[in-house]
Amino acid sequence: MKDSQWEFTQDSGRNKEEQNATQREEPKEIHEGEEREGAPADPKDFILFAISALTELAWMRMGLHIDPVKKDIVRDLEQARLAIDAVGALTDLITGRVDRATADNLRTSLTNLRLNFARQAQKREEGEQRERYTC
Repeated sequence: MKDSQWEFTQDSGRNKEEQNATQREEPKEIHEGEEREGAPADPKDFILFAISALTELAWMRMGLHIDPVKKDIVRDLEQARLAIDAVGALTDLITGRVDRATADNLRTSLTNLRLNFARQAQKREEGEQRERYTC
């Protein structure tokens, strides 16, 4: 097989000229106020997304939501604590940069995480005490 034929079949059907043309395209510069398709509009949006993802992770690691990857309950209170601490730090960072309703929702969500974490930690401690007394 010739080299040019091999290149054609190995690169999803594109020939060498098409590959070179694609590689020469200059990246588009994004100016202030413009949005990149599929990307958060600004760091604030990305931080809010991160808070949302970390919040869900905290619920999963407390064992209160099913882990969608493992399709099971996965309890790890140390990982939950880390996620909650990160949510707290990001909430503190973003609170002055979002509207009041969003800030209130973030603080309420963080409070719920912390209260549920305390309950889960207490349950774990009670379970460990029961095990000690029954052995």
